[in-house]
Amino acid sequence: MSVTSSDPRIAGARAAPKRGIRFSWSDPLFRAIIWQIVIVGIVVGIGWYLVHNTMQNLAARRIATGFDFLDRVAGIPIGESMIAYDSSVHTYGRALVIGVLNTLQVRWSGSSWQRSSARWSASAGYRATGCWPG
Repeated sequence: MSVTSSDPRIAGARAAPKRGIRFSWSDPLFRAIIWQIVIVGIVVGIGWYLVHNTMQNLAARRIATGFDFLDRVAGIPIGESMIAYDSSVHTYGRALVIGVLNTLQVRWSGSSWQRSSARWSASAGYRATGCWPG
């Protein structure tokens, strides 16, 4: 028999209507929504308490927050840098940029060393000596 039947009794059949939410503790959908509201409320309340308490404690101790320190003279000696740097003149912001550039430089040089050493050990090293280096 064919999957698509032309039986008039089946042709007009509809899906059962969806049941709406009942405002009762016996309804699992209602309980799930209430629990989600309660948990989100608790998380927001804890977050507000932590931020409020931290701000009060910082104000009581007169501790400044923010990024204003980036404009102050650093006074940090940096041995190697890709851009000009003088610790008596340049700021923390410039020292931060130099630190990021130095990190990228080390990452780049390290990855090129790994590629060249892997190339050597896979080709010349093993074939020339008959054993793996190391």
